[in-house]
Amino acid sequence: MRNMKKTAAALVALAVMMVSAGCTSTDTRAEIECGTTTTAVGAQLKSAQADLKQAKTELDKAEGTARAAWVSQDVQKAKATVAELKECPAKDADPASDKKDAPSPCGDAKFEQVFIDRAATSKVEPRYDARVRPIIDNATLTPQQKVEAIMAVDLELAASNMQTLALWADGLGLGKGPNAWPELVEGGKIVEGACPTEAGKMLFAAFEGAYTAKGTTLEVGVAPVTATNTAINGDTAVADGVPGIYGDLTAVIITLKNGSKLIKLVRCGNVAFIGPTTLPRGPTDNPRCAYNPNLPPDSSLCVPPPGLTPKKPEQSTSRNPAVEPWIKDGGEKHTVNNNDGATDAQGVQADPQGDAIRAQQAAAAAAAAAQAAQQHAIEDAVDNGAGVVDPVQDHTVSDPVPEGW
Repeated sequence: MRNMKKTAAALVALAVMMVSAGCTSTDTRAEIECGTTTTAVGAQLKSAQADLKQAKTELDKAEGTARAAWVSQDVQKAKATVAELKECPAKDADPASDKKDAPSPCGDAKFEQVFIDRAATSKVEPRYDARVRPIIDNATLTPQQKVEAIMAVDLELAASNMQTLALWADGLGLGKGPNAWPELVEGGKIVEGACPTEAGKMLFAAFEGAYTAKGTTLEVGVAPVTATNTAINGDTAVADGVPGIYGDLTAVIITLKNGSKLIKLVRCGNVAFIGPTTLPRGPTDNPRCAYNPNLPPDSSLCVPPPGLTPKKPEQSTSRNPAVEPWIKDGGEKHTVNNNDGATDAQGVQADPQGDAIRAQQAAAAAAAAAQAAQQHAIEDAVDNGAGVVDPVQDHTVSDPVPEGW
């Protein structure tokens, strides 16, 4: 046993001498090349960290043996590799390549859902105007290039939000209806990054097929003023209560070979239906008359009801011309002071201090009347020999009548 320990010690000493004499490499520099994407660099770093962990484990196992010297070199090299990978410049990374390289949980990145807070807007597709109008206004594009660019935007937006797809597809006669969208997305709710169900992917495939089919045309035009506007209010697709679209009528019009049309307002992505629709009624982004929601704001019939005169912008909102100059309140006149130098009455103002005083006076009078009534009852009781009134318990207490009274 003693000889074995001496042999091991001798081997360790020999290994140290070999390291000192240059028999093993002391160069711990890691020769690496940073990846061209953040994904590639991340993979390199993860691998290097795993190598470092394994080298440390081996070093622990080799402690006290001749092998420890070589394993120690591996540990140092692994540390250097990890350190250099952490210093890889960000300019070597290409986020677009990262996204392309990374697998999508939805099978295709275009299906990753984008959440739209439709509680804050009545627009079907609030992204539409910002994406499509620049294409329409781009004078450097040919008509065919504009058609292709708009079609690509339509398909992208429809794939990334199943509510948008459901309503647009319904406009082409596809799907189970605009409000059947929950079955198109996993969990029945659109959250950022959610994926469509197989039903959702199949509906998109049908929509895309109809869009790109031979004979389908896309043009930028004007929505009919007699069409019915739509919207998505929260989770529900709705239609305007009455036909008629007002405001900006610029629209993208898709016409299928069979004559079916999908008309989308550029300002909001809302579908304009020609003819009746089974959608529930609800508010849209359609401007309406302030006095009659069934009329457009520029209608000659959009006038206030009789007896109601709208204020002019220059009029004070604190003055009501229908109120008499002086208003009686508890027998006193009051003037509203708005710190605008007004000396004439400008409306009704309460008199809280006077009201409080009068309330106190009324309460005192009622208490005095009650006390007088109490005293009168006592006097009557004494005069009639019926006893006296106990003022604390507020009821009559009869004393025993003396014998022979």
